[in-house]
Amino acid sequence: MVNINSITGIILAGGKSTRFGANKPQLKIGKSYLIDRVLDTLSQFTSSILIVTTEDQLGLAKSAAPSARVVKDIYPGKGPLGGIYTGLMHTETSYSLVVGCDMPFLNSGLIKYLIDGVSSFAAVVPKIGWMIQPLHAIYSKSCVPSIEALIRDDQLQIIKLFNLVNTRYVTEKEIDQFDPDHLSFLNINTEGDLLKAEVMIGGKTSPKNVKKRAY
Repeated sequence: MVNINSITGIILAGGKSTRFGANKPQLKIGKSYLIDRVLDTLSQFTSSILIVTTEDQLGLAKSAAPSARVVKDIYPGKGPLGGIYTGLMHTETSYSLVVGCDMPFLNSGLIKYLIDGVSSFAAVVPKIGWMIQPLHAIYSKSCVPSIEALIRDDQLQIIKLFNLVNTRYVTEKEIDQFDPDHLSFLNINTEGDLLKAEVMIGGKTSPKNVKKRAY
């Protein structure tokens, strides 16, 4: 079992969010900004939180999350795999929990279960049926050399990493103990996703009424 104080929270926030006309950290769901909901959950496990973003969004990320450390992608344009690499390169802990900035329903019980299940594994990844959830997973710093090799070969599918390192897949049955509706993995990618999240938390904001945080 890994001490939860030895975990870093890595939030990937490098997406363009072109479908909204606003960056995802600016999205508001109910009374909370999307990024705040993610930060609130991760702060239950660690005071070490890192946000990985692109160079042109550094100012936005720092304004949206002043309590977190913000770093820019080491390998720009390499997608989530590049973001994971950047996060791991900047952490001081052996393990990190990696999540997206657009996941409003992270489940504390499930997160603790993932952390407790690390043991000697290099990665702990939820898997529902054939669907792997690499952006809601635990990664060890030992993954860094394998990720770097994949990036240099322009092999950017995260699933390729799991074939190279000692990976534990957390099964659907295990996940259902904490999150039977699998809301932990709900990403806000479209206006429909935003509306669904609004309804679920009892909000009344229309997806057309996406508010931007003032900076």
